[in-house]
Amino acid sequence: MLWNHNESLSDVLPHLLKEIEHFFTIYKELEEKKTGVEGWEDRESAVRIIKQSQQRFKKEGRG
Repeated sequence: MLWNHNESLSDVLPHLLKEIEHFFTIYKELEEKKTGVEGWEDRESAVRIIKQSQQRFKKEGRG
């Protein structure tokens, strides 16, 4: 798989990070909605946020 070798942001090519950031900056424009990118965080932060989201979903349901 393409991402298996990436352990941290430093493993991702800088240009690819720019492409990903650009995508998340504009992907809702056709719906006339705003999005934003606030920066990058490390793997540990991502895992923590995902776990918190899973726990919140279990507690609150689909909303």
